[in-house]
Amino acid sequence: MNNNNPLLDTEGLPRFGAIRPQHVGPALDELLVLNQAVIDQLENTVTDDADWESFAQPLEELEDRLGKMWAPVSHLNAVADTEDLREAYQNSLEKLTTYRAELGQNKTIFQGYRNIQEHADFSSLDAAKRKVILNAVRDFRLSGVELEGKERARFKDIITDLASLSNKFEHNVMDATDGWTLVLDVPADLAGLPETVIRLARKTAESAGSGGWQFTLQAPSYIPFMRYSERSDLRRQMYEAFITRASDRGPQADRWDNTAVMTQIIGLRQEMAALLGYSNYAEYALVDRMASSVAEVEGFLIDLISRAQPHAQRELQALKDFAGRSAVDNVVAPWDIAYHSEKLRQATYHFDQEELRPYFPLPKVLSGLFEIVNRLFGIKVTEAVTDVWHPDVKFYEIQDEGGVIRGHFYLTQLGGGTVSDWNQWSTVGRCGTA
Repeated sequence: MNNNNPLLDTEGLPRFGAIRPQHVGPALDELLVLNQAVIDQLENTVTDDADWESFAQPLEELEDRLGKMWAPVSHLNAVADTEDLREAYQNSLEKLTTYRAELGQNKTIFQGYRNIQEHADFSSLDAAKRKVILNAVRDFRLSGVELEGKERARFKDIITDLASLSNKFEHNVMDATDGWTLVLDVPADLAGLPETVIRLARKTAESAGSGGWQFTLQAPSYIPFMRYSERSDLRRQMYEAFITRASDRGPQADRWDNTAVMTQIIGLRQEMAALLGYSNYAEYALVDRMASSVAEVEGFLIDLISRAQPHAQRELQALKDFAGRSAVDNVVAPWDIAYHSEKLRQATYHFDQEELRPYFPLPKVLSGLFEIVNRLFGIKVTEAVTDVWHPDVKFYEIQDEGGVIRGHFYLTQLGGGTVSDWNQWSTVGRCGTA
């Protein structure tokens, strides 16, 4: 393999800092050629004596290698989107989807897995290997391997179209989120906003080459604005822009509208399920889930609603009553809920997150958290150095009591830098036994 391509270095952690859009296509092409060679060889050697070592394990290894190459690309497409990366991702996604659709309908490989399942030695395999075999047989059937003729070809086309549409849907949401901002240039419009939020808005405006303060639909900007801004009219603008993203409504109506995309996805999912004999897509989707039927899921949701709704109604009424003491009427608009909820919490508990912010810097909170998990579980979490996709990303390794590395994770700060911003952090894990 091409050792100069960081995506083909799948032995360790992803080399995020070295990955470029031009690496994506060549890396995928090379792996698909290698994988197809293995598949061709296995197709020519499948017999009734197919076993784990000679058949299933090679297939697991090539899928693992492909997954390790593609996962960093998919992640970067979600968190570090650029036009070049988007184009490379879309082109490669089409190839990858075609490859997986063809493999999923490969009758010879499917028969190899069935041979292992039906062999007398199947029960002697350990539980993990038996599960792999059973899942493979199930997934082949869900991929339309038992279809014939036009139905088989149509199923493959649907899989390809769904992958492309799902990618388009996600990009529309990302573009709509990034494509709208609220720019304020009058200090009075910032009433109620914490100083940390104002500083972030100033930096955002400076980065965009504008003056004033710029607020976005990204969580670190949107959430505190809705919670603290004293301007209901501005909160309404933010709220309406947020809930109408990628739709035919709101300030960006029709620009990145996902209506037609969703309609196509729903139609294709229904058609795909019908080809395999399911009444609807929900039945198809539940085959590999814990819930056994659509009725079970619906029953769970109805029961959850019946239990939660009375509490929610009481909380909403309490919020209306509280807001009514300082508002003209007793109606709380959707864009006012977060604001009045924060005021109610402060009035009830005499607690303001912003007042605590200086006392809980995030590094100290993380240190305390890692100390707790060490005491509870005997594991040690320490910051380590590796290749990351952004300077703000931190990387940690997890060691057991014997000092053996058991896993790693990335911690990505989206804003702030104190315990108040904990819900604005996300983790990307890549764990495994060393």
